[in-house]
Amino acid sequence: MLEFVISLVGAAATMALLGLKFYAAALTIGILVGVWFFLRGAMRGGRLGNIHAVGRSVDDFSTRIGVCHAATGVAAGAIGHVPAYPIPFVAFYWLSAVLASTLAVFFSYRTWRAQSPST
Repeated sequence: MLEFVISLVGAAATMALLGLKFYAAALTIGILVGVWFFLRGAMRGGRLGNIHAVGRSVDDFSTRIGVCHAATGVAAGAIGHVPAYPIPFVAFYWLSAVLASTLAVFFSYRTWRAQSPST
């Protein structure tokens, strides 16, 4: 439950700051939340993936959640880059930020549901 709430709040804060054009704050929050998830998963043995057991561990998902949050932060930094990138690049980074934050919340929800006792 804690990972889901942190992921949801982190994604919402990053996207809200991105929408308000506080690019440096969105970059910082995205990277910090991403590092927290990545290190939490990696220190417990999580991997980004391997050929034998892809995504079978909760810790594997935690590292992937971290990468998604960090990608959202990096996209926020690219959107706020001065001088501005051309419009197609900015559109790509917006799409990347939305997709990465959505995947992070989806992965954390899936992890939370997998850990919850079934009713």
